[in-house]
Amino acid sequence: MKQLFTSLEYNSAKSTDLLPLKCYHCNNKFYQKKFIITMTMDAQKNNDKQYSTKCRFCNQKCFHENQKNKIIMNCITCNKQVYRIPSSIIKLKNIFCSKSCSAKYNNTRRNINRKEINKKISETLKLKNKAKFYTFKCEWCGKENTIEWSKRKKKLCNRSCSSKFINKKYKSGVKGGQASAKIQIRRSKNEIYFAELCEKKFQKVLLNENIFNGWDADVIIEDFKVAVLWNGKWHYEKITQKHSIKQVQNRDKIKIKEIKKQGYIPYIIKDMGKYDKDFVELQFKKFIEIFA
Repeated sequence: MKQLFTSLEYNSAKSTDLLPLKCYHCNNKFYQKKFIITMTMDAQKNNDKQYSTKCRFCNQKCFHENQKNKIIMNCITCNKQVYRIPSSIIKLKNIFCSKSCSAKYNNTRRNINRKEINKKISETLKLKNKAKFYTFKCEWCGKENTIEWSKRKKKLCNRSCSSKFINKKYKSGVKGGQASAKIQIRRSKNEIYFAELCEKKFQKVLLNENIFNGWDADVIIEDFKVAVLWNGKWHYEKITQKHSIKQVQNRDKIKIKEIKKQGYIPYIIKDMGKYDKDFVELQFKKFIEIFA
């Protein structure tokens, strides 16, 4: 619909008033009632293509002449002849005689595209599977092994090699722990004071002796077969960057096992603070109540 009226003219006009329009075929000026123009405008807003031709052509002659100018095309799906306006042909990529033909064409195209995509995916997966292999040397026996890329973190070829490697690592960890226990000679003031109280109270007291298969205890009371472990802050909290709490706690577990194997009772005292005479005396009192 080609309008030759302004918005002011449209708003001021009554429903039966005539408003000027331009013919699509002859380009001549003609008039149409406002309510018909309003209906046509509403249809255009709702994308209704079947709106009235009364607002497009000045008479029936122009309408028929315009129809003659349509081009004959063939439907892509069924090859049926259809009439289309040149302007619509430019906008549309494919010509169909009906919605069913359009749906059939689109469905076939989708299936073809899916098959092509599936082929490409399968080809890429095959190439990736061929490339995704990883060669490594076993850390125990030194043999070369080829495995899938997803298992590239593997460093041992089989279970026997892994068990041997773990046993060796465990033994080396135990030896390292024993060595560090021998080297460590630092004692807190609280621990020293507790040892002095024990020496006054009991007959046979050993201090930091490595009698548990290479492991030591801070205070060993031979009278009751008790091994006292005075654990300071570094057993429970990270103090330096190199300090590993897990490593310390694992060593403590190994030490307790070895103490029990030798027939001694492990007794742990948790000391998280600084030198405190009252704290030490309270711990000593608790210890006596249990064992003395």
